[in-house]
Amino acid sequence: MVCMLKKLLAAAAAVAVFALPSASAETPISLTTAGSSTTVNGVTFATTDTQPTGTGVIQSFVRIGDPQDLIQGYNTDGGTPLNDKGGPWTHSVRLDSLAVQTDGTFRFLLDINQVGNLHMYNLNEMQLWVSKDPNLTNYSSVFDSTHTDGTANGGFPTGGIANTTKVYDLDTGGDRSLVLDYTLNSGSGSGDMFAVVPTSLFSGFDPTQYYVYLFSAFGEPNNNNDGFEEWAALSGGEHIPFGVPEPSTLALALSGLVTFGFAGLRRYRRRGMDAA
Repeated sequence: MVCMLKKLLAAAAAVAVFALPSASAETPISLTTAGSSTTVNGVTFATTDTQPTGTGVIQSFVRIGDPQDLIQGYNTDGGTPLNDKGGPWTHSVRLDSLAVQTDGTFRFLLDINQVGNLHMYNLNEMQLWVSKDPNLTNYSSVFDSTHTDGTANGGFPTGGIANTTKVYDLDTGGDRSLVLDYTLNSGSGSGDMFAVVPTSLFSGFDPTQYYVYLFSAFGEPNNNNDGFEEWAALSGGEHIPFGVPEPSTLALALSGLVTFGFAGLRRYRRRGMDAA
C-alpha cells in the first residue's frame, strides 16, 4: 500500500510539472482594443485610427509575406533574404531620410493583413539595427525548428566593416509578443499600429552614413493567413529633418541672433556719435 501511494504521488508530481507554464514562453501584450498602447524598452506601440494606407498612399520601406504560418523580414537593398517581398516597397532607409516628429521621435506605421474570421495576429519580434551597409542579407532567423515562438536568437553579426549595431529589441529583458486585431480598422489599406521610436536610440550615429534596418517577425501562435505586412515611416506634417534643431530651439537661436544684431548696431551708432 505504501509503495502504491508513493507511485501515485510521483505520478501526480510529474503531471503538475508538465502543467506548469514554460519559463521561456512569450508574454503576450494585447493591443486588441481601439486606443490601446504599451511601452516596451522605451518604444511605444499604439493602435491607430482608421486611415488610408494602401499601396501608393504610404511609402512602405519593407513588405513581408509568404503563404506560410510564420513570416519574418527586414528592409535592405540586398534582395529578399527572408520572407521579404521584392519591388520598390522593400529598400534601405538612410537615417537622415527619416522625418523627426516635434516630440523627438520617429514613427513607423505597420499595416497587417489577416482573414476576417481569423483576425488576431502576433508580432513576435521587432528589432532596429544601424549599419553603414545598405545591402545586408546575413540576418539569422528568429524562427527555427525548435523555437517557433521567436525565442531563438536572431540578428546580424555585429561590428565588422559594416559597423552593424542593434539599437532596439522588443525582447530585451523578456520574451514578448504584441497581439493585434486586424478588424480594428477597415481591412487592408488601413494602418494598424504605430511604433513610436525616440531618436535618442540613434545618438552617436552619423545620419548621413548609417542606414536603419527594421526587422519584424509574425505568426506564433496566431498565424499569418492572408496578404502581406508592410512598414512605412511617417512623413509630412510638422516634422523636421533628423539633426536639425526643433522649431522652439531654432526660434530661440534666431532670437539670440536678432538681439546680438541690435546690440551690435547700438555699439556701431555709439561709436559714430563719439567720433562726431
